[in-house]
Amino acid sequence: MAIIGAEAQSLAVAWQVYQMTHKPIDLGYTGLALFLPGLLFILPSGHVADRFDRRQVIMVCYSLQCVCTLTLFSFAFTERYRKFIDTFSRMPVTEMARYQVHRLQRISPVSRALLKAERSTPVHNLEQLTSPANAPAEKRRFKEQEPLLTRVNSAQRRAILASLVEYNQTLQPERRHFLAQYYPIDVAFKVVGTGSVGLRDYVVYFEGNGLGDPLFLQIKEQPGSAYAPYVAPDLASHEGHRVVNGQRAMQFQSDPFLGWTTIANRHYEVRQLNDHKGSIEIEDLAAEGLVEYAQMCGELLARGHSRSGDPCVLAGYIGNGKRFGEAIMRFADAYADQTEKDWEELKVARKSPAKKALPAKTRKPAKKRARKTTRAARATTPAPTR
Repeated sequence: MAIIGAEAQSLAVAWQVYQMTHKPIDLGYTGLALFLPGLLFILPSGHVADRFDRRQVIMVCYSLQCVCTLTLFSFAFTERYRKFIDTFSRMPVTEMARYQVHRLQRISPVSRALLKAERSTPVHNLEQLTSPANAPAEKRRFKEQEPLLTRVNSAQRRAILASLVEYNQTLQPERRHFLAQYYPIDVAFKVVGTGSVGLRDYVVYFEGNGLGDPLFLQIKEQPGSAYAPYVAPDLASHEGHRVVNGQRAMQFQSDPFLGWTTIANRHYEVRQLNDHKGSIEIEDLAAEGLVEYAQMCGELLARGHSRSGDPCVLAGYIGNGKRFGEAIMRFADAYADQTEKDWEELKVARKSPAKKALPAKTRKPAKKRARKTTRAARATTPAPTR
């Protein structure tokens, strides 16, 4: 069975390489690349396995296989992205804007994720996030699942619900009509992904046409973009507005309740919570499925960039050489190094004791400290020259 699986994987890799390059000679290069490692290492591998710990040998081999797999993924992604940027640059604008990827169901990892997304509905969130009412006259409320999901106090609840007035004005008229048919029931604070660590995120539970018609809106804080110092100023002064503009430009069909609001001078994006969203399991990304997924990612990203930017400019910037792929690989390698560095710093920070504030008796009175600071500043300030 192992031999059959290895042969099937080799055939799949060769077929994917041919699909990307359309050169028959590349099939020969691929077969040679798959055959040479076995020819060169089959004899010394027995000696290495007897001399060293076999578990370590297996780990090293798997690590090398992962490196080769990720390299193939990067190659498939960049080539697909380059191809479709060039394709979109030659399309009429309206045809490019309407372009859809129709083969998602045929990509096995994606099809399984789409099945999960079909089950991620507001009714599913109702069972996962709320508790049944204790009396017929009462409504369902958010569960207390500390620290991931916690109820807010009355002051926070009023501020969050008051922000829905501003949010309502960011929707299109027909969508305001739909939202007006829902009534807010409860508000909670929700912990989300690592990309939102340190930011505020609230969820509001609405009911529409009875108990079987729930709506969950996520009110997610949006900080300033890290790219802002390096690009032209955005026309939207509100960070939530900026994020919404980007999503609407890149996505073929965005959330109908996508909008923005402000709470205590902080900018927020508003959207439905987990509405038909699914994720791909890492275990499903193997052999042919990994390459297909990489190609799909490259195609979707090319479509998003073409819709929000200028595909002709992008195609001219990327060109036909290898510099674009090499730049992507360098960036990915540097990003991985930075991630490992951040993780090590986080572990050190967790072990170090937190700095405590000084006791009140050791602090100097504010007036004396301010007077002393002012006197020192005057002494070190040079005299004005004429």
